[in-house]
Amino acid sequence: MKQTSIVYKTSKIYYKKFSIFLSVYVFILGIVYPLFVSTELSYIDTFLLVIVIGASSIFEYMFGMVNQLLLFADQKAYVNTLLHIFSIVFNTALSMIFIKCGYNLVIVKLFSSFIFIIKPIFLNIYVKKNYKIDDTVNPNAAVLSQRNAALAKSIAYYIHTSTDTLVISLCMNAKWVSVYSVHRYVVGSISNLVSSILGNTESIFGQMLANNDKTAIQKELPIYDIISKMLSTVFFVPCFILIFGFVKLYTEGVSDINYIQPVFATFLCIAEYVYCTGIIYNNMIMGAGHLEQTKWISISEALINICLSFILVSKIGIIGVSIGTLVAFIFANIANIVYMRRNIYKMSLTLIIKSYLSNIIAGVITIIIFNKLISFTFQNYLVFAIYGLFVTLVTFALVFVINFLFFKREFKIMKNMFLKK
Repeated sequence: MKQTSIVYKTSKIYYKKFSIFLSVYVFILGIVYPLFVSTELSYIDTFLLVIVIGASSIFEYMFGMVNQLLLFADQKAYVNTLLHIFSIVFNTALSMIFIKCGYNLVIVKLFSSFIFIIKPIFLNIYVKKNYKIDDTVNPNAAVLSQRNAALAKSIAYYIHTSTDTLVISLCMNAKWVSVYSVHRYVVGSISNLVSSILGNTESIFGQMLANNDKTAIQKELPIYDIISKMLSTVFFVPCFILIFGFVKLYTEGVSDINYIQPVFATFLCIAEYVYCTGIIYNNMIMGAGHLEQTKWISISEALINICLSFILVSKIGIIGVSIGTLVAFIFANIANIVYMRRNIYKMSLTLIIKSYLSNIIAGVITIIIFNKLISFTFQNYLVFAIYGLFVTLVTFALVFVINFLFFKREFKIMKNMFLKK
């Protein structure tokens, strides 16, 4: 607990400094942004809107982030998740009430930010109640020796996630940004769901590696890898099958541009699928604390995405952006696998290939069944939801059966792991 207290206090100081920098940035952005953007809001309202939206992030970094990381490291991420769910539901309900009552956007977002500020306060109370953090310890910068590498990885990730919108904005018109945003809304939601489920494996691997528990790593890492592929397939195959119907429903009555872009949607789905299937390898590297050694992977990934997207968008339009993203994710996955096998744990390459192969086979069979044999038209969201549930259940059944045939021994271990939990 003494060592934990030192890390906690050092991290707290670091995040407070960062939140001060963020406050200055948000304030400057509030002054400058209204000068360059045409909007129906007045200069003062736009300024206040930027400040209000930024306030929740500033408050979270200042008071909540270090508590989130402590809970994450202790494999209690569910506490933060439950608070986040409550905040989103409460915020949505309150926003609807304020909009119905006719309040302007600034007031609505002010109360929205206030609700998200409550989350760090509750996290702080929870940590103080459940952990004996010693505030008298002296901070030690050495425990955050890789903070610059972590910052580089975070910036590279931010560039990567923002590249598509930036490239489309600069090289195409605003209508194409709208097309991208609608598709990204769907695919991004699925990606966030899978990432959330697999996110806690970083702390699990970290604990195994810290204890030098080679038996647990050898036994459980392949299982988590198979589960990650199965989860990604179960969620992304229905996404691929249903995205065209959803976009058609969502954009019904809008005729300024053709929102149905099958090739673009296909590459976007595959790209996020590849990203999610590689989360385990990245989490293993993060759990081992090899940030400095692997920051080149994140930076290279971001550069590949930016360069390739700019080159291809001028030749094949919005499809080029999704191809740039896909190639960057493939590179990152291969680089992470190679690094993990060389420097952390030499996981069976045969098993990795088999896990990809089995789930790709299951996915292709499901897509053929629903695209060739069962075609359906969606009249409304209720029909869409029912059909979507049916597609997901069929996908799960096929994924489960095919993976069971490929990994009978691993499935026995998986069953025991689930029963134990």
